[in-house]
Amino acid sequence: MWGATVINNSVKNFLSVCFELGFSIAPSFIASIYLARVLDLSEFGLFSILYAAHTVAFSFFNGVVIEAFLVLSSGRYAEDSLYRNLAYRLVLFFILLLTVIVFTIYTMVRIVDFWQILSLLYASILINVAYFIRRTLHIDGQADVGAVFSGVMFLMFCLLLWAFHYKEMASITSTFVAFGTSNFICSLIFYRRMNISLQSINYRNSVSRLKTHIKYAKWVLLSAIVIQGASQGYIWIIGVELSLADLGVYRAIFTIIMPIALVCTGLSLTCVPILSAHYASGDIIGFRKIFRNVMFFSIGVAFLIYTVIWFFGGWLLDIIYAKKFSEYTEMLNILALGAIATILANPFNDYSKAIERPSRVLAAYVAAAITTFTIGYYIVIKFTLLGAAWGFVLTNICFGLVLLIYYFVDQYAPVKAQFKAEKH
Repeated sequence: MWGATVINNSVKNFLSVCFELGFSIAPSFIASIYLARVLDLSEFGLFSILYAAHTVAFSFFNGVVIEAFLVLSSGRYAEDSLYRNLAYRLVLFFILLLTVIVFTIYTMVRIVDFWQILSLLYASILINVAYFIRRTLHIDGQADVGAVFSGVMFLMFCLLLWAFHYKEMASITSTFVAFGTSNFICSLIFYRRMNISLQSINYRNSVSRLKTHIKYAKWVLLSAIVIQGASQGYIWIIGVELSLADLGVYRAIFTIIMPIALVCTGLSLTCVPILSAHYASGDIIGFRKIFRNVMFFSIGVAFLIYTVIWFFGGWLLDIIYAKKFSEYTEMLNILALGAIATILANPFNDYSKAIERPSRVLAAYVAAAITTFTIGYYIVIKFTLLGAAWGFVLTNICFGLVLLIYYFVDQYAPVKAQFKAEKH
């Protein structure tokens, strides 16, 4: 009976998180499709580069705050208000740091319009804050509230995007304003649903928690630097070695497979806290059972998704882009292979995070980055856009192989060595 309850709660959380993530990534999906249709390819390529800058900021925010917060708040610091309030202050620190960095770069290299960079900063800050609030609701056992948050945000974004289109103000700047404003309004509405409010804290009592957070977060942050350097570097390779128009095509086709990441993130946000709790308590049997279920589920989902892409990918391209990219069906099939590789690697990524070994994820990202700048660069030059798609596939395969090797090494180690909860 207890086991059935746990499974039902896990399924409910997973579905709630998937709905939440679906509504949260839908604005970027819709914005990319909309701008790809109304802007020329070169301008859409510029939007891709600017949005990639937000992706970098989001990845660093995930490294500085979210990953460690998710694991530690579910494990050793569960229901610890002191740690929770420390995390709030880390969010504020990141916002201030991001603002300083963006304006410093802008004053040194003014390669874009001021209002574009200001709207980008506005959107990025508020998307990150909203994401933190939703993760806090998730940890508090309110994943369904997080789903409502994202749903309301999505509707507001669509309304704002339509209003700008109706007023003939559609542009890169107005799109970022729509991103930021929709997240800002929802953050104000849902902030008070979190169980622990922002309070004053004694920093002397927070030192040990801060050290533990930094110990975990430093590996995630280093991983973010490596993978974002590789992925954004890859975008620059396509834009420079090919053209902004080619980059616009790559971004447009890549947008179709973006929702696949929803499955990986949904599984991670659902399972990592559960696995972390089992790890912290030393429950190896429960840990292994959950991990096996996640692994088999990921395999099934991967094959199902690729089957859909293979048979209906061309039809989706024609419907979404009004036959503007009909000749790129083969490229879509190749990019989908890369996304499938990510789904298959995801359980081993979650495994390393849950047992508090984020250094392994860093090693996998380093291997993937080396693949990107060697084999990936070569095949982009030689095979242009199809080569860029295959480079994405090879990078993700390399990432997964490294984590798989770590996992198999653990399986051949003594039980105490492979699963020993740190005393705290």
